Amino acid sequence: MSEKIALICGSGNVFSDFDRQNACLAQARATLVAGIICTLYARGLSRREAKGSQGLGIRNSHASATRKYPVSA
Repeated sequence: MSEKIALICGSGNVFSDFDRQNACLAQARATLVAGIICTLYARGLSRREAKGSQGLGIRNSHASATRKYPVSA
């Protein structure tokens, strides 16, 4: 491998790095969802159990998005 790869340091907010509107809001939402996903995994809750617990209103479209990517708690 003689090919050189450029390393670019980001700002810590990927949404801002890609000039997305409302980058701070998007980052806050992503951080919140990541926390929720980690809590679900730590508690061993399924989407159905999480939806029914504590009266949380989790829409199916949002709940299914939480299981697409593996997360280590």
